[in-house]
Amino acid sequence: MVLRGRTAQARHAERAGVAARQARPAQPGKHHRPLTGLVNRRGQQFALKRWQEQQQPFAVIALDIDHFKQVNDNHGHDVGDQVLQHVSHLMDSVSRSSDLVCRSGGEEFVLLLPETSLEAATQVAERLRGLISHTQAPTGAFVTISAGVAHWPGSASSVPTVLKLADEALYRAKRNGRNRVVVTGQQEIGSEDAPLD
Repeated sequence: MVLRGRTAQARHAERAGVAARQARPAQPGKHHRPLTGLVNRRGQQFALKRWQEQQQPFAVIALDIDHFKQVNDNHGHDVGDQVLQHVSHLMDSVSRSSDLVCRSGGEEFVLLLPETSLEAATQVAERLRGLISHTQAPTGAFVTISAGVAHWPGSASSVPTVLKLADEALYRAKRNGRNRVVVTGQQEIGSEDAPLD
């Protein structure tokens, strides 16, 4: 039923929420990582296939914890696991119910934002980068992330190409000093404003 007087933003949010719920796997345990509770690669592929079939535009934020090997080497794998959970929790905190928060493997994560422009996704990535770099991690210090942002179909018409573009932007952020966000086809934003210790 359509209600009169709803704003375009409310209709947009409702459509995105419906699309995300429809894209979520029916058997969540099978599509989630036990350590973090985040959607795994199989669940991510399931959602992307659904969104592509429905012509649901979305933004992708590919991110990676900077210097994660040092966390494991200096503090042990148990603390490394706690850092993964810490970052997962912070990702959830900046996500809407319609977003899909995924852990692709190791210290790599993907945030899928349905019905979100490249510009809005960039703001989310930057907000997340700032939050993580200013929130004490289980190591007792701060960790940072690097992120790459792309959009389907705005950045490319093929979903695999959009994921690759987000990944390439992520690695450009790492090459350019880490703790920053790089947007496909644009200049980087962010800085090294938090201690890396």
